[in-house]
Amino acid sequence: MAGDINLKRIEDPKQEGFAIHHIDDEEVKQMVEESEPGEMVKISFAKFANLVARSDIEDIIAANLREEIIIRANLLAELATPSEEEEERKIPVIFSIGLVVGIILTYILFKYL
Repeated sequence: MAGDINLKRIEDPKQEGFAIHHIDDEEVKQMVEESEPGEMVKISFAKFANLVARSDIEDIIAANLREEIIIRANLLAELATPSEEEEERKIPVIFSIGLVVGIILTYILFKYL
């Protein structure tokens, strides 16, 4: 099911760059204390990912573009790192392009030299 998800980047024209704000436990406690009852919820990442996979993500992103979320730094790093699968898909394409260019150059060299 996860392979069927096709996401595209949604740009926020008001946002300049990508900023990470590290927070400590005291800031988290303060945020929770200042929030309204029922405004914040704790959920496992597996359940969150399942909810995202089943929803119309583009509409949700558009409606909540300015919302901030709190996640662990290591999870953010994992999400920001391209998958090995993505890198593996690029290798055959680059090889194919190189092969075609090589054949064309060889043909030109043998024909005109």
